[in-house]
Amino acid sequence: MSANIGAFAFKFMNRKEKITKNTHDRKYHLYIHWCAKESLYKICDKEGISIRNDITIEPFEVKESGEIKGKVRNEKLNESFDLFYSRYDNYAIVWTKKAYENK
Repeated sequence: MSANIGAFAFKFMNRKEKITKNTHDRKYHLYIHWCAKESLYKICDKEGISIRNDITIEPFEVKESGEIKGKVRNEKLNESFDLFYSRYDNYAIVWTKKAYENK
């Protein structure tokens, strides 16, 4: 995690999302958000999805690994997802599965 992710976080974070104020965990927290949003973007086939505006990661406490919740909301989609993350060496790894199907 060597890049200055804080410099471009405004491109993928929205106002509903919260990042820790703890300087030690801040960069890792941003990487988890970025990876989670990328995961949701890919699972939803990318069509018409804005990573910043349509994907929201619910607030969570930063740990070495854990579970978080994400939502994808736009004109075509209204879905919630469970996401799982883990730190591996100097990387953040995030994977997802659908939490439920909307009918």
